[in-house]
Amino acid sequence: MQATSNPKPTSQLRSYFFRGILFELLLILLCVALPEGWLSIEVRNFTIIVHYPLMMVVGGFGFVGNAPIAIIGLLVGLALMASIWGFLIFQVVRLSKWMLARQHLS
Repeated sequence: MQATSNPKPTSQLRSYFFRGILFELLLILLCVALPEGWLSIEVRNFTIIVHYPLMMVVGGFGFVGNAPIAIIGLLVGLALMASIWGFLIFQVVRLSKWMLARQHLS
């Protein structure tokens, strides 16, 4: 029995990376655009907690004092967070497909 593989795994990786970028940009938009209230506080707290390790790395390397290096650091941080979000989205989709297959649903 031959295992079937996805003909374009790189396009699937790009798709989940793009979804991760969209989720990251959605978080930024929600932090800025939500009116003051409990939801905006919860979204900002979630964003701070999730990005805390990245902020510590950026602060530790001294990216804050130099503008061009800070911009590069932000772009690298965006790519890193998009990869993490894309991986998590991929795992959730994979788990939901597995659970639907176990329940014999489509």
